[in-house]
Amino acid sequence: MERKTHPSETKKSFITKPEKTKIDWVKFLDYVNSYDPKLLGGDNYITIQEDMIYGLGICSDKDFQFAKGYRDFKDILMKRWNHSK
Repeated sequence: MERKTHPSETKKSFITKPEKTKIDWVKFLDYVNSYDPKLLGGDNYITIQEDMIYGLGICSDKDFQFAKGYRDFKDILMKRWNHSK
């Protein structure tokens, strides 16, 4: 019986993961579990999405901390997402 190829095995990825950058998933899970939208900007889904992007950034590299780091991380993501369209 011939093995079928999964689409993810043949599709070219536009997002590459730098060797030095690895997301600390335990730290991110702690960030998400401790997140209280009512204390951190209300129940606005845009605010929550932005906060989750920030959380991914700070859990992947210390350079993505604070306002400048958030902007840098979001810029990287937006360039990759726009490239894949």
